[in-house]
Amino acid sequence: MKRPGSVVVAGISVLTLSACVIGCSGSSPGTNGSGGTQGSGGAASSSGGSQGSGGASSTGGRVGTGGATSGTGGASSTGGAVGTGGAAKSGGATGSGGATSSGGATSSGGATSSGGTTGSGGAAGGATSSGGTTSSGGAAGGATGSGGATAAWACPAASTFTGTPLPSATVAATRIVGAPPADTFNNMGNNFTNVEGPVWIGDSLYFSEMTNANNIPPSRVLKITGSDVVSEFITNSGTNGMAVDAAGNLVTANHGAQGIVRFSLPDKTATTLVSMYNSKKFNCPNDLTIAKDGTIYFTDPDYQNNAKPQGTTSVYQLAPGASTATLITDYTTEPNGISLSLDEQTLIVGGGMGLKKYAITAGTVAMTGTAFGPDEVNGKNTDGMALDCAGNLYVAVVSTDNVIVVKPDGTKLGTVTISGAQAVTNVAFGGDDHQTLYLTGQGSGKGQGVFKTHLNIPGKPY
Repeated sequence: MKRPGSVVVAGISVLTLSACVIGCSGSSPGTNGSGGTQGSGGAASSSGGSQGSGGASSTGGRVGTGGATSGTGGASSTGGAVGTGGAAKSGGATGSGGATSSGGATSSGGATSSGGTTGSGGAAGGATSSGGTTSSGGAAGGATGSGGATAAWACPAASTFTGTPLPSATVAATRIVGAPPADTFNNMGNNFTNVEGPVWIGDSLYFSEMTNANNIPPSRVLKITGSDVVSEFITNSGTNGMAVDAAGNLVTANHGAQGIVRFSLPDKTATTLVSMYNSKKFNCPNDLTIAKDGTIYFTDPDYQNNAKPQGTTSVYQLAPGASTATLITDYTTEPNGISLSLDEQTLIVGGGMGLKKYAITAGTVAMTGTAFGPDEVNGKNTDGMALDCAGNLYVAVVSTDNVIVVKPDGTKLGTVTISGAQAVTNVAFGGDDHQTLYLTGQGSGKGQGVFKTHLNIPGKPY
């Protein structure tokens, strides 16, 4: 479909931001991943699940990284592509004994798969659940490129997760002490700051902290290790929402540059990928999601820019390697959070119009979307979101302490809450097993913060 408008590129610029403060460390060169243990010889997998109404049959998410795997007792599952951030990855864990499932991408080379039974297809609503064989050992975190960034983690391909991800219908997350640190940036935690954009890369969570200003507020990137050690990672980053690309680099919706900025890891070199549309700067890009082929989808509200140079708020698509963006979707009321379904055939956008889903056909996003989700999010102002590896959507509701968990069919599964912050802003999965849900919250008087809770199944890193 032809999209209105064209983009004038602001020019691709590269700059090196200042190093972090004392106590902060960049990502260290990764070591080769060790070979996995042999999977049990299971029965051949059947098809990857029936097609859900309102969405295409699931693929199980992005193809994981890792080397080629060898099967036992059946056909071998194929490994993921070699990461681009460094040298070729080491061999992943041995594939399942069963034949490769037909429901989507082949089994990830990172996880040790058993020859389990097929998962059910995605239910109605577009965000389909993953089908295929059951993962027995949890997903691998992705092999680390020699001397480069850690490759992005993805949900295991062609696998299914049974049971609820929540230990109870309502789950309370706990605060991580010192996240963000009380320092001069936030007046020792007394001033209001907006904590946003969590993303898990390698062995740490990265997130943004912004001051309370409506006109391009200062922001920084902070880092939390798996053992909850907090440090400043990038000063003056200009970041809001953040994601990780296939090479393990930090890609940001950047209100400071009024565009999309990639920070290479571990050296933190910044490259502006796009910053203008129709010869005008974007307003203040807020959030983004990246498809496995490198396509970037991002939102551009005007919350943090009084000048409002675009004159409207919109959603955009940036093709892999492109320097111009395309306007997509009919979501024009302060679009905010954005995510892709596991099979990447549905784009989900939240903001001032509640949740809407948009079909993606051969890389083209439908201009017209449909409302999605239960009453708690339908028509409500929503913020950031993330998906678990069963296709359940975790949606932050503006001006509340609640993250509503939405099943692939659009019904409510449960609620995750925080306490002490003014409002929850965003969510991401991380930790060694990718089953820790991190939640960010804005506030003042040391109310702003990062919270976490451990769930029953893994999820996407942003």
